[in-house]
Amino acid sequence: MSLHGLTSITLGVPDVDAVASYYEDFGLHRVGELADRDDLRLRCSVDGRVLQDGRTKDMIFSVPELVARISAVCPMVPGDLIFTGTPSGVGMGRKPPELLRPGTTLVSTTEGVGELRNALVAAPEFQRRGGDG
Repeated sequence: MSLHGLTSITLGVPDVDAVASYYEDFGLHRVGELADRDDLRLRCSVDGRVLQDGRTKDMIFSVPELVARISAVCPMVPGDLIFTGTPSGVGMGRKPPELLRPGTTLVSTTEGVGELRNALVAAPEFQRRGGDG
């Protein structure tokens, strides 16, 4: 069976090497390949302006502890993503609050892993009402 480059799927469990190869094509890495998973820089910027800047060493739980806690209640497979809280600097906590608006670009970066870029657009129903964000 072949699904986006994944092969050897048996009993619903993908072949680890096939999954790793698939994700490496998109710049994702195995945790063991990172220089120091417990001290990676995390940044978030909007239109080039850095609004959040922190490190994984400052998180409440270490990366291994997050994986251990989650996998104790939920099976994890290669390619799973773990979403946690963010470093200080969220828009609602600013004075005055700064909200994301259509037309801006949000970039989230993890040192040694890469970046995720999101061009923001208004939802169709919001556009019909004539809102600007």
